[in-house]
Amino acid sequence: MSCLNAIGYPIRRDRTAGIIWELLRSHLRERETLFLHLDEAQDLHINRNEREMQSVVNTLKSLMQNPVWPTGLILSGMPALKDLLHLDPQLSRRFIPIHLAPISFTTHGNILPEVVANYLAAAKLPIADGTYDSEFTKRLIHAGAGELGLAIEIIIAAIEEALLADHMTVGLDDFASAFRRRSGCVDDLNPFITEDYRTVDARKLLAEVDEDEPDALMPHAKKRRRGA
Repeated sequence: MSCLNAIGYPIRRDRTAGIIWELLRSHLRERETLFLHLDEAQDLHINRNEREMQSVVNTLKSLMQNPVWPTGLILSGMPALKDLLHLDPQLSRRFIPIHLAPISFTTHGNILPEVVANYLAAAKLPIADGTYDSEFTKRLIHAGAGELGLAIEIIIAAIEEALLADHMTVGLDDFASAFRRRSGCVDDLNPFITEDYRTVDARKLLAEVDEDEPDALMPHAKKRRRGA
């Protein structure tokens, strides 16, 4: 139903799964669609029994093996997608696997500054003096949980923060504000602020420091609290 809606033929009344798939195959043929991209494809087999899983596999194969108009499939999703492909050798051999590994300073340390620069150029905002360095890049990678897409979201959010605040440049404070807004964390658990950012779980929302645990506070936070 989602595929039919995407190609401009939404279903307006209940129909069986068989009829829906036949409609999809027909429209793919009429539109001469070469490839169909299914994102979050791991959801195709989650919480399904063995019979339902085999039905999904057979349906995917039928799209690619259609004698009148075979359609290539692009499946993207989380690592659990591999479980679906491994169910049937005939299905798995029809795909070329591409693994998008997590980013790191070693692999993307020279690329991310260029990515940041391109987005800033599009926004016509320069980077603040002293922001660009290897430490900033490492913090950005960690704040994005090692995912390029999340790192880019933070870059865009930092630009938004600078624009909303009428800043003339985009600086570390804007990146800190962007992460604070998207995570709701306290500053002691903000990768752009805390000294020991590597201990921060960047995926955790509304993170707070547990003062009952002796190792929970960051080093600079401990000093500040003692001084208070």
